[in-house]
Amino acid sequence: MEQTCCGGNHRGGKKALFRPHGAFFRSYSAAILPQKDFVWTKNDSFTLLAAPRVPSLTPESMLPMEIDINCDLGESYGHFQIGADGQVFPYISSCNIACGFHGGDPLHIERTIERALSQGVRIGAHPSYPDLGGFGRRYMQIPQDELRALIKYQVAALKGMAESAGGTLAYVKAHGALYNRAADDPAEARALLDAVWEIDPELALMGLAGSLLEQMASEEKRPFIPEGFADRRYSETGRLLPRTRPDALLSTPEEAAVQACRLVLEKGVVCDTGAFVAVRVQSICVHGDHPAAPQVLQAIDAAFLRAGIQKKPIEPKNTFIYDRA
Repeated sequence: MEQTCCGGNHRGGKKALFRPHGAFFRSYSAAILPQKDFVWTKNDSFTLLAAPRVPSLTPESMLPMEIDINCDLGESYGHFQIGADGQVFPYISSCNIACGFHGGDPLHIERTIERALSQGVRIGAHPSYPDLGGFGRRYMQIPQDELRALIKYQVAALKGMAESAGGTLAYVKAHGALYNRAADDPAEARALLDAVWEIDPELALMGLAGSLLEQMASEEKRPFIPEGFADRRYSETGRLLPRTRPDALLSTPEEAAVQACRLVLEKGVVCDTGAFVAVRVQSICVHGDHPAAPQVLQAIDAAFLRAGIQKKPIEPKNTFIYDRA
């Protein structure tokens, strides 16, 4: 006898039947859906009440799955401790290291680079507006040429420090307000692109999946790593909700783990309205200053293990544009 789910926050009024193959579906659902939202039946069928989107599992989606997990680190400076870098490193495959303008100082930056090299974690530079007091999360109106030089200065410093330690700078990811602004503002995107590729045209840029920044990088055939977020809530436009919204952060490690798995297995997220939004990524971020960052990463690690998802840096693609519709 077929049973239906008995809870959850799915919207709408229709039932949708999801019937992938038994063993794979068990691991998939254990990672994706809260246990209270489903009941197993003898034939591994599952009735989902009013799902915002019914996932489609194909033979391709059953192949080994890999995804990069990145985290913003090295943001402590002086006597100010930000994040729990030591607890985070075992669970990530890439790290975005602060460059001193929103967080980080030379000694903390150097130690973070050394730790990344010792643990085999890919190194990225994490430049920002010159906003130490606001942790780089306040928008600053800076002329394009000046902004390009500010970013170039930070990236060059991080690149030199990484190489002096025997490492390699693999990519650049902007921080905070600069990240969000450069996603859709042509002038800020141009400043970021030019700063990175004036240093090294082969240096990858990591940024918001589906953004104008990604489109510009693709049109210029530059390496780009499209990124999604495990610990942030999305709007229907595929953008992150502003931090001024009380629901901008996912509040529990379990929620973040579900979203991380959705990004890999469903290639999208359930946004603030309950709608499904396509988000195709090669890397997933957990913020290092999130108060529960270690617990979030541990929950993601456990969910990935159950779902058969492997963590590893993914080589950037030169063209990665898709139709969000």
